[in-house]
Amino acid sequence: MAACIAVGVCMGVFPVLGTTTILCAVAALLFRLNLPLIQLVNYAVYPLQIILLGPFYAAGSWLFGSRLPVEFGRQLIASMQTDLWESLLQLGSLTLYAISAWLLISPAIVLSLWGLSKPALGKVQSVVQKAQHPRKLSKNRS
Repeated sequence: MAACIAVGVCMGVFPVLGTTTILCAVAALLFRLNLPLIQLVNYAVYPLQIILLGPFYAAGSWLFGSRLPVEFGRQLIASMQTDLWESLLQLGSLTLYAISAWLLISPAIVLSLWGLSKPALGKVQSVVQKAQHPRKLSKNRS
């Protein structure tokens, strides 16, 4: 369950909108994770994905020595109105930069979330087991 949460969060913040559902499904099938849970986590972190788009684009631009303009959104809209093809090529390059930044950061995200959630989930599981089987635990101690 901890791995499912960690991978779901990591895949859920992938910096390309509209791709995380497929990425989470593929990860769940490859690593034999709980598919409904990973999708639930993916949908729960959607606001975080939107918030992290800017930082991923900025980090990717920094990695590749490109400058991300301060008013990038306005410039992109203006560019699309004049030369759609050129603006799509520009956006594609920036998206690849953002994906590169995500690839560098994602192992740390997965490992830290897994490490943090595993002990917490273990405690929750033991409390649930005690609540479900109070007599079995007291008989074993006698």
